[in-house]
Amino acid sequence: GLSPAYAYPDLSGGFQIVEADNVEEVMALAAFYEDVGEISISPIVEADELIEIREQVSKL
Repeated sequence: GLSPAYAYPDLSGGFQIVEADNVEEVMALAAFYEDVGEISISPIVEADELIEIREQVSKL
């Protein structure tokens, strides 16, 4: 099954979208890539919300 998607701010001032089972997993991925700004992880509940964020990010 699909893991829920989370958004977190990266060091470039943009957002990374990752799929993970929980916030700890997101933190681990972010730490692994050493690509984290101020940590503020938002679970993305709705698929259209994810698409919206992706569109916003791609406009940056």
